[in-house]
Amino acid sequence: NAALASAMLGELASRGALAADDAAARHAALRAARWPARFESLRPVALGGAELVVDVAHNEPAVGALLSAAAALLPAAAPRVLIFGANSDKDVAKMLAMVSATPHLVGAVAVCSGHPKAMKAEEISTLANGGGGGGPAWTAAATMEEALTQAAAALRQAAAAADPPPQKQMGTVLCFGSVFVAAAMREALAKLEPALFDEDDWVFEGAKEPPLVM
Repeated sequence: NAALASAMLGELASRGALAADDAAARHAALRAARWPARFESLRPVALGGAELVVDVAHNEPAVGALLSAAAALLPAAAPRVLIFGANSDKDVAKMLAMVSATPHLVGAVAVCSGHPKAMKAEEISTLANGGGGGGPAWTAAATMEEALTQAAAALRQAAAAADPPPQKQMGTVLCFGSVFVAAAMREALAKLEPALFDEDDWVFEGAKEPPLVM
């Protein structure tokens, strides 16, 4: 989308429809743009300073893109924890198989968004643990707050086992699998730590379905 908008502005400038094609202004605008729940990086106190990435990836291509972005943008050797939930009309088994190879995975928590089509967290964890993909055992959380608590515990355990131990809480938690999971996590965080979000963020509107439903 950003590339398309940039190309459109360049084309309009070349046709004289714009006064000038200000590349610096376009680059500044792109850097300042925010797209909630699209590789959105937050640092909630609940994670002890670790990074939380919230993303609406909800099918195999989107999950693949998220994992590729994580591999390219996140610290290579830092531990990672997954918070994952999905709707039952998706191929959950395939998505779980994809994420099972996440490097430096130290924890995985299944959640349920509460959407009518959402798969129960216990069903996801059972499916993941029966896949034989290795890695840490999946747990199930009843709420997003509980999922954050479990994720923080997994990161603390990883830090305690590190040699030498890190001086501060390191690692990244990836929360994804459904548009509704991403929305539910943002809503939970807005109640716990409202300062994480801008005052005009849709998370404060109280709508049951934010304007990124697809």
